[in-house]
Amino acid sequence: MADPQPATPGSQTAAPGTGDPDRGDGTGDAGDLGGSIDPGSSNGQSRRRTPSQDRSRETFEAICAAAADLIQESGIQALNTNAVAERAGVSITAVYAYFPDKWAIVQELRERFERGRGEYLEKALAGMATSADWRPAAEAAWRGLVRFRVEIPGGVALRKAVEASPQLGDLEQVWVDRAARGFAHIIRARRPDVGETEAYRAAWAASLVVTTLLDDVCASGEIDEPKLEMAIRLMLDWFGLYLDPA
Repeated sequence: MADPQPATPGSQTAAPGTGDPDRGDGTGDAGDLGGSIDPGSSNGQSRRRTPSQDRSRETFEAICAAAADLIQESGIQALNTNAVAERAGVSITAVYAYFPDKWAIVQELRERFERGRGEYLEKALAGMATSADWRPAAEAAWRGLVRFRVEIPGGVALRKAVEASPQLGDLEQVWVDRAARGFAHIIRARRPDVGETEAYRAAWAASLVVTTLLDDVCASGEIDEPKLEMAIRLMLDWFGLYLDPA
């Protein structure tokens, strides 16, 4: 999972005609929020600034919450900045002060989603590495990851957007690599006879398969329990090849 890049102190001019984003009246300048600016990406996905004042953070969070709700209701493709502004109860100026376009908002939500998913996975992997029987810990982890997708507003839609949106592909690759390294560590901890390269390759394949299966289990927005049970059986069999004693 990739965390947002550290903010770079400085100022940046907001969208044309904008001033204090919280006021939305075209007055003031881009420094009114006292925030710092994230380095821009070549494809315009980075947020423009990180709020530092309470009022600014409230506006920022309202924008993110509104976008998550809209994504959950209608999907990524139906999302637009005007709808986000209306749902959040802020001016379009406020939205553009933080995000240059809708994809920057989606990227922010994706990064938050991946941070939460990554934190959960790290705890789950620790249980698999230290438990006498890794299977209960693994099953609990996979069930938890499915619930996480469903319970986070817009979570399922964000996962679907990965497949349909090249703008989000890079972050997914970071996630797969992170998960693979975590799984590889468990393999090596339980099976020292497995070499580092083999452990990583097995973990990489498992990460791709697990992610695809879990996405499909909750693709409708609800957990398909029969599918989940079958997916867990398949994953336990696969992991057993590398986690059970030789």
